[in-house]
Amino acid sequence: MTEFIRNFGTPLAIIIGTLMIASAIFFSNFSQGPVAVTRPAQNPPSAPPPTKFENVEATRATGRHLYGNPDAGTTIVEFSDFECPFCANLHPTLKKLVDDSNGTINWEYRHLPLPNHQNARPAAIASECVAREAGGEAFWDFTEILFNNIGKATNDFLQNEALKLGVSASAYLACIKDPAVADQIDEDSAIAAKYGGSGTPYSLIVDNATKKAQAVSGALPIATWQTLLANRN
Repeated sequence: MTEFIRNFGTPLAIIIGTLMIASAIFFSNFSQGPVAVTRPAQNPPSAPPPTKFENVEATRATGRHLYGNPDAGTTIVEFSDFECPFCANLHPTLKKLVDDSNGTINWEYRHLPLPNHQNARPAAIASECVAREAGGEAFWDFTEILFNNIGKATNDFLQNEALKLGVSASAYLACIKDPAVADQIDEDSAIAAKYGGSGTPYSLIVDNATKKAQAVSGALPIATWQTLLANRN
């Protein structure tokens, strides 16, 4: 026994002492209650994008695709995508709003082709070439064709429909390669982004006298549009 104590007494005492110290620390912390866990501060949720804007310049300086009275006091600027079914649904709604407005409202079409719609940008370019070569009425006819044939806007389809509207093949092929046309599509998309547009359809109801605008997202029913137009100020 004496030999055991001589050989193992000191290490055993160290182990026992360590256990006693650890127990004391544990029960001391336990008596103080749970320890708060510090988490990194999180950024506050971002504010929703504004739906009203001041000093709006959302219409094209040249080459406007305008439906209705050019001198109307209110312009609905629509940013649209030719492969978007919701845009197709909105199209007749905006036409009726303008037709029923007695010249107080007009409608300007601008492009916002979405990246996930592979034929939307070629269709937008084709529509610009139709407008350039055959005029504004042909442009609006072309939009009707595209929205009635969503999913069919291959290169051959676009060219064939453009030719039916009076555009020559040589002029069409030259136009769709013109970088100025592509730049116009990009400018339209940039203006949409400037005023909060990221999806389609996205529209601005612009008071042409005050340059104030109300943003409208989606293909809302005509009754909702009428309410927005009546109460936008």
